Amino acid sequence: MPIHGIRAHQDFTSVHRADETVGKILLALEEAELAQNTLVVLASDNGMAVPFSKTNVWRDSTRTPWIVRWPGVVEPATHDTHHLISGVDFAPTVLDVAGAEPLSGLDGRSFVPVLHGDARGAREAVFTYMYRTIRLDDYPMRSVQDARYGYIYNAWADGKTVFKNNAQSGLTMNAMKEAAATDEVIAARVHHFLYRTPEEFYDYETDPHALHNLIDAPEMQAQIRHYRALLLAHMERTDDPSSVRFSSFLGTKRIEVPMKR
Repeated sequence: MPIHGIRAHQDFTSVHRADETVGKILLALEEAELAQNTLVVLASDNGMAVPFSKTNVWRDSTRTPWIVRWPGVVEPATHDTHHLISGVDFAPTVLDVAGAEPLSGLDGRSFVPVLHGDARGAREAVFTYMYRTIRLDDYPMRSVQDARYGYIYNAWADGKTVFKNNAQSGLTMNAMKEAAATDEVIAARVHHFLYRTPEEFYDYETDPHALHNLIDAPEMQAQIRHYRALLLAHMERTDDPSSVRFSSFLGTKRIEVPMKR
């Protein structure tokens, strides 16, 4: 069987297994006559360990499906691709649904208003962090993204340090390196994956897979200053250990401090 056939078979088997498991849970709720009074939430892992996938902070690395069944509130078979939520919002949301008192000191917030169709409950931006790989190597990365743009700070990128994770041990990375020998575009892509740059900025609306780093684009400098400021404010507010380093990196760069909301 061709390699791609094996990969597809594994993917379909994984989806089928998830369908069977969730189906049994929903059936148990029906049999217990609890289905109409139970909020069901299904979140997924963020994909296979291939280059430019997980263990990074690009949109493709962290975007995951989030499925909610809430009879009488969430209309079945609807699909929301506009509003932003974050994984840290799960606990506040469940507490809100249950009518419990919110916990203090949480970074997340309830997205119950979004489930009711109220856009005012959505986030204006989502922050994503990556620090240590499964190999126990430290590659601190921070990102802020909204519905269109995404800014990334790679604290480890110095032009010498090489990024290493499990995604490089499979067939995909080896194929990319082989193709890079005769293709300059792929060679540049491989080099970027291995070394990065301190900053990245993407227009995910026109470049959803983060192929074109716009950090030096003259027409983007105002937006970049704004997103730098958003990220710095969040890092300082959450006592991020990399905040001092990021602030030092920004140095004399002119940033626009966002209004607190």
